[in-house]
Amino acid sequence: MAERLVSGLPLRCDAVESQKVNEFLVKRLEAQDAALLGPAHCHLPKLVEAFVAVLGRGTELAEEGTALRMAGLLHSMGPGCPGLVDAAFAQLKDKQKANFTAFMAGQVPK
Repeated sequence: MAERLVSGLPLRCDAVESQKVNEFLVKRLEAQDAALLGPAHCHLPKLVEAFVAVLGRGTELAEEGTALRMAGLLHSMGPGCPGLVDAAFAQLKDKQKANFTAFMAGQVPK
């Protein structure tokens, strides 16, 4: 189940559903859900990529509180997955980079 869920991330076509799924993902990662992370954390790169993309969209795909928790998870994962956040960040457009940077600074983008 986790592999199918992770392969479809980030959800973009339904903002309400995306917000629910992103809240679920944040809760599961906060709990260090082994099934979601996969064997040897094989799903981590896709999860990081999805989180960066979601944060780049501001509060469209994740509620403010969820997005701030997502940013906190990325901060905590950073040392364990060097380059993943940077690679995903490089794919964002300027406005998305500004949104992502605001969340990573603990602020909600305007």
